[in-house]
Amino acid sequence: MAAHVVRDMDTAPENACAGLGYVIGDADERTRLVAVDILLDALMGSNEAPAKRALLDAGLADDVQAFVADGMLQPFAVVQLRGSKPGAAERFRAAFEDALRAAAEQGIDRTLVEASLSRAEFVMRERDFGMADGVALSMTALSGWLYDDEMATTYLRYEDDFALLRRELGTGYFERLMIDVFLESDHWALAEVRPLEGDGDAYESERLRAAEAAMGPEDFARVADEEAELRRLQTEPDSPEALATLPRLSVADIGPAPVEPAYGLAGGTPVPCVRHDIPTRGIAYAYRYFDLGRARFEELPYVAVLALVLGKLGTARHTAAEIDTLVNGRLGSLSFFADIYEGDDGARDLAPKLVVGASALSENVEAACELPLEIMLETDFSDAGKIKDVLQQRRIGMEQGFAAAGHAAAMARAASYYLPAGVVREQLGGVDFYRFLKDLLAHYDERSDELAARLSELAGRLFVDDGCTVGFTGSDDDFERFWKAGAVTGRAGSSEHLLAVPAPVVRNEAFIVPTDVCYAAQGFDRRADGAPYTGAWQVAARALSYDFLWNEVRVKGGAYGAGFGATRTGNLRFYSYRDPHLDETLARFAASAAWSRRSTRSPRPWRATW
Repeated sequence: MAAHVVRDMDTAPENACAGLGYVIGDADERTRLVAVDILLDALMGSNEAPAKRALLDAGLADDVQAFVADGMLQPFAVVQLRGSKPGAAERFRAAFEDALRAAAEQGIDRTLVEASLSRAEFVMRERDFGMADGVALSMTALSGWLYDDEMATTYLRYEDDFALLRRELGTGYFERLMIDVFLESDHWALAEVRPLEGDGDAYESERLRAAEAAMGPEDFARVADEEAELRRLQTEPDSPEALATLPRLSVADIGPAPVEPAYGLAGGTPVPCVRHDIPTRGIAYAYRYFDLGRARFEELPYVAVLALVLGKLGTARHTAAEIDTLVNGRLGSLSFFADIYEGDDGARDLAPKLVVGASALSENVEAACELPLEIMLETDFSDAGKIKDVLQQRRIGMEQGFAAAGHAAAMARAASYYLPAGVVREQLGGVDFYRFLKDLLAHYDERSDELAARLSELAGRLFVDDGCTVGFTGSDDDFERFWKAGAVTGRAGSSEHLLAVPAPVVRNEAFIVPTDVCYAAQGFDRRADGAPYTGAWQVAARALSYDFLWNEVRVKGGAYGAGFGATRTGNLRFYSYRDPHLDETLARFAASAAWSRRSTRSPRPWRATW
């Protein structure tokens, strides 16, 4: 079964995309599914993976991604084009399968598959799923258990699968699997999203006029009655009998706060090191924090670009593809990012850092020292094409993020109206950075040489020992081996503080994104009124988010979500998510204080569902 489906959609031209999917087996073929996941990561997991590099070089799209969906009866693999070019969908399948055919004929590089296998093992050992272990493990168990009672624990076990696949390295197993799953499959589909040309609002208006013309008087009356009944159910208070059925918590039911793991400055290290005492299942974590006070404010967008491209380019000793394989094979993770750490002593108590983070199994702790150092100190920034690939992918990611999770961008933008830290974050990854990125890409050919020189100079200025603090988590033996491997840069720099952050400016902006719903955010710095931080802020945030705002903005207003958050450092913010009624939502934000005052007078305990 094969199909090519085209869907016209009222969206921006840059949202053109396509997905190519292949059925890869059944839920009970666990080893096969693990093998396809590893194979797809080896072929498509980074810009330097062979199939992804071939698709990028073919100019089909600004970005290409791939994943395996295996929590279902009929698992499948998907390859996606993001920001696809005109006519790309027609060439997509042939280009992808040509790349696989070339890999099959030459033989897949064993080191690529071995690196992907090592990375998968690390992820399973680390179990950092972004949620409680019990929840993640329960969901994983259901991937097989839903379809066969004998598979209740199948998806929780992975050691035997990984051991088998390691034995298959170099035997042709992965080449045969690739041919079977992709090249000789007759169970595939290609779906293309094609942005509409012209006035999308006119298209929607015509659709609504057609629906209205098909309705008679009784249909209008029925709709009116149904809406009135819905409003009655939404606004009518729950009866005492209904409320009594809900489980409740009293203050006495709340246990003691968990003990914070011990940490402190280690002695005898060449640069300051904060040591954390936390069990890590045989994994070492090493983070280097470099002072961004040595960069000028107008250089911050270039710092963000530096963090984006590090690890994706060649160095003096290795090509970009070799770096990618080394990182996947020897490290659990490697990341470069800028962040701002805020203190409690006022809005200007902030410490911007360029962070280099790495993790590795204990046996590879030296790699967590050496590979990041090589990338920091020896990266070659002259490959303009690879840098442009990374920047285009970041642009697409930001644009899709604005449309899919605009509340996060709105809250960050609002924070820049009143927090110096928010002003810095905007330059490093917010709307201001997006505008910088768009302009840089629009003039990339004439600016690429200057960009390479800036990145090289910034790396030399920032990656110095006298501006570095290390954070380390792992065993005593890992700690000793990390420092013996030579964890410092061996370079010193100027300690001159160059970063002057402009005062925040209230702009009260609105941004247009290609969606039929909106996002809103309001914020304030609690410290501006001298209000102290206490645990009451967290109680208020939960109460507003899951009672008043839930009922008023989500249930009655039709938004997908809404909430209120309060941070220890002073940032207070309201937000709504996929919201069709902005004016009403802002009015409900304004009514939150009055609701909170009324609620604190109520003797009833809060519902346990919070």
